[in-house]
Amino acid sequence: MNCKRAFLLIIMILSMNVFSFLGQEMSLSIEQMFELCDQNSRNLKLSATEIEKAQQATRVAQSTLSPTIGINLSANYLGGASIPKDFSGYDYQVIADNMNPYQFNFALEASQVLYAGGALSSQIKLAKLDAQIAELAHSDNRQAMRLLLVGNYIELYKLNNYKRVYEKNIELTNKLVTDIRNKQTEGLALKNDITRYELQLQSIELGLIQVENAIKIINDQMVITLGLPRGTEIVVASNLLEELPLLASEADWQASAEERNIAIKKAELGSLQAEEAEHLAGSDMKPTIAAFAATRLDGTIIDALPDMNMVNSNFHYWYAGIGINYNLSSLYKTNRKVKEARFATAQAREAAELVKEEIEIAVNVAYTKFAESFDIYNTQKKSVALAAENYDVVNKRYMNDLVLITDMLDATTEKLNAELQLENAHATILFNYFKLCHLTNQL
Repeated sequence: MNCKRAFLLIIMILSMNVFSFLGQEMSLSIEQMFELCDQNSRNLKLSATEIEKAQQATRVAQSTLSPTIGINLSANYLGGASIPKDFSGYDYQVIADNMNPYQFNFALEASQVLYAGGALSSQIKLAKLDAQIAELAHSDNRQAMRLLLVGNYIELYKLNNYKRVYEKNIELTNKLVTDIRNKQTEGLALKNDITRYELQLQSIELGLIQVENAIKIINDQMVITLGLPRGTEIVVASNLLEELPLLASEADWQASAEERNIAIKKAELGSLQAEEAEHLAGSDMKPTIAAFAATRLDGTIIDALPDMNMVNSNFHYWYAGIGINYNLSSLYKTNRKVKEARFATAQAREAAELVKEEIEIAVNVAYTKFAESFDIYNTQKKSVALAAENYDVVNKRYMNDLVLITDMLDATTEKLNAELQLENAHATILFNYFKLCHLTNQL
């Protein structure tokens, strides 16, 4: 391969890389966007680790039901021992020449808690509730991320429609400027008329620039959140509003929220946690019963039991039994803890009821705004039709010298504003709908 061909190949490769980096369109539906968010969102990955942490804590709590087994092994050298007759001196030496000074001990012990006043079961239930709350927190985080993304998606949809409106009006204004110039050559229009419409055109073009900048900002934010390659241009669904969401009854939305809302579920779990904490506090007033068993090997023995010659021998024995432990101080300490836990339980129950009321109010407000957005949409559709009709009438009358240029400018402005407000009404319907979906955990 000669240098020229190699150079051309390098240029082609660089050109392809630059092209792919500068811009790559990606058509994205709302469902696909949600899937990308679940896969790539660092926020969701962080909350997912909290679930794993809580599940591991549950396994740790469950391990307290397993037996406890321990091994103890020790070895030592006995330097000497004596039996004093009084504290003035040591008169009798125990260690003899034939006595082994090396000693060792081995013990294998096992114990199993049989009853702990419900403390172990309460700790396990609390750990399981923590795991459920972690899962709900993750779901809540995912719903919040989806609501944010769908808000950006709808805003991107609206801004793209704004862009088309501006482009259409720029094209229409350019045509009108051309018509006015033709009238001026015929002596039927003033140069001031052209100047006014050129100012109007600049204002519309500035609006287009602002819309394009807003599109870029939102697009870049979504690209980063979804983990897409930098420079990707997200293309939203063009038929997003061909089928408007059904306007179900408020009672249906309220029932769905009461059943599925994450905040309500978290508050209910918080109430259950407070109840278990109350049980755990009361368990201190009950005894702990445990079964135990052990086997031991001690050597070398330096003393002998009565009537038994065991010096320099090893001693092996085992034992088993049941032990009861009761903390007497719980009689005057635990009552205060139980009362405190009862107050916490009552507070948690009231908090759960308060959350239900707040969600009921939020659903009512969102539903009212959702229903209202349809009225606004229908009104804006009529406004667009009337503004277009008014523009056509004024345009014909202006071309026939029956109205002033100011009337024509007003008609153009009204038409542009009406079309923009219609697109805003489109987006408002969708956003209010998805807000209701968020409140009912259906995103």
